[in-house]
Amino acid sequence: MDRADILHQRLFNQGLSEKKFKNPYDAVKYLGAVQAQDYPAAKWGISLRLQNYSEQKIDEALNRGSILRTHVMRPTWHFVAPEDIKWMQMLTSPRVNKILGHYNRKLGLDEKLFTKTNSIISKALKNENFLTRTELSAVLKKHGIHKQTQALAHIVSQAELDAVICSGPRKGKQFTYALIEERAPKVKEISQEKALEELVKRYFTSHGPATVYDFVWWSGLTMAETKKGIELAKNALKSEIVENQTFWFSSKQVPAKKNSKKVYLLANYDEYTIGYKSKKALYFPPGLNLSTPSGYIAFAHAIVIDGLIAGMWKRTIEKKSILITTKLFSKLNKEEQSGLREAANEYGEFFGLETKLD
Repeated sequence: MDRADILHQRLFNQGLSEKKFKNPYDAVKYLGAVQAQDYPAAKWGISLRLQNYSEQKIDEALNRGSILRTHVMRPTWHFVAPEDIKWMQMLTSPRVNKILGHYNRKLGLDEKLFTKTNSIISKALKNENFLTRTELSAVLKKHGIHKQTQALAHIVSQAELDAVICSGPRKGKQFTYALIEERAPKVKEISQEKALEELVKRYFTSHGPATVYDFVWWSGLTMAETKKGIELAKNALKSEIVENQTFWFSSKQVPAKKNSKKVYLLANYDEYTIGYKSKKALYFPPGLNLSTPSGYIAFAHAIVIDGLIAGMWKRTIEKKSILITTKLFSKLNKEEQSGLREAANEYGEFFGLETKLD
């Protein structure tokens, strides 16, 4: 296995080069968790792994609760499957709480207050009374808790980390919160060790070949926890040393077929890029000076060809179409240009709009 093999295998294992999932739930469950703070972009990331799935259908999956959106693992939004939310929070929230502890103290937030706010929020959301953050703020004020925007965000996030609340159905374009007990009822509890083993297996099956450093970054867990998880999951994993690094993957991994000229318009936090600590070495073309193209930062979304980031892109929503503007690291050949146009058309179809490529 070499560098190119790793990239093609990741594209395959993540369901990009061969779409293997029937619905959003299957994709999210398989990947373990999908970073989702940019909601439209995260929906597109899921769609790339599905067969002919529209934006509306993914919205419907969130509204039904077949996928949930919450703060888990690293202190940011992720999509997770309902039956996974409790054990993932149990496993990863202690580390997130340590990260957020300093900020909570600066905002005047402590465990005593969180116990009170969790109770207030729980009662307010009971019987599927889905509320927006603004509505929750009003409820808290009625109980004498007046907090500015940042402190309120931490209060609500803590309720998520404590496995009290998660996403509810949207009200128009606004997100709501719901009780986990009502959104994911009768979820079987598992032990800390079983949770660790499961998260390790999910990650290296869906994101492998990857290193322990990649998993530490993705999960937010410690190196000691990661090594313990690999030991627990060792019968389900294999490893190979490439360029003096050990890469782990599923022992049942199916070799990927190379589809070099396939072009992908990946979202800014797609699991193919955000799911690994080491990005420069494996994603960008060898020899590229990343310190020079400052304009690429504003584009955020990645154009991937042959497993490598070949440039960046951004979208502009117009009345009846989407304009996709690209910045490429090098000129594309005809086959690659055709692939880019095909990828742009697929993006437009997802939103039900015509696509213009600049």
